[in-house]
Amino acid sequence: MGVVYRAREPGSKRIVALKLLIGGPYASADFRRRFKHEAETLASLQHRHIVPIPELLT
Repeated sequence: MGVVYRAREPGSKRIVALKLLIGGPYASADFRRRFKHEAETLASLQHRHIVPIPELLT
């Protein structure tokens, strides 16, 4: 469904995980909906082995 990259956040220079949807802007509406649902679900979780999601982009 997506590809995860290790990245550095420009403002704080901290290491983050960046997940991009396969197909990008050409992904189906169903894939985009599932991707957003996954991000919202993960944003609500707190665990030392889960990378926190500080904000969701729409």
